[in-house]
Amino acid sequence: MSIIINSTNWTNDLNKSMDSDSAVMTVLDINGHEVEIFSDNESSKAFFKVKNSTITINWSGDNVNGDIKALITSFLIKNRKYYKIYN
Repeated sequence: MSIIINSTNWTNDLNKSMDSDSAVMTVLDINGHEVEIFSDNESSKAFFKVKNSTITINWSGDNVNGDIKALITSFLIKNRKYYKIYN
């Protein structure tokens, strides 16, 4: 698993995932916030923003298990008043 915060390639990576014909997109509601997950070839990426930070979480597998949800939730809860959904 890797966590990338404020990557200079965040927007490019998000657009690449959105434009992929083979990626499956899932939208999760975590504590009232949308997080978009893209799964492709046994790996997944979650994209979201917290405060002024862009965050990508990459992991092996096609599903979002409890650990991944807990990790995303911890980002959102810790910074809940600053959370922004990306465009």
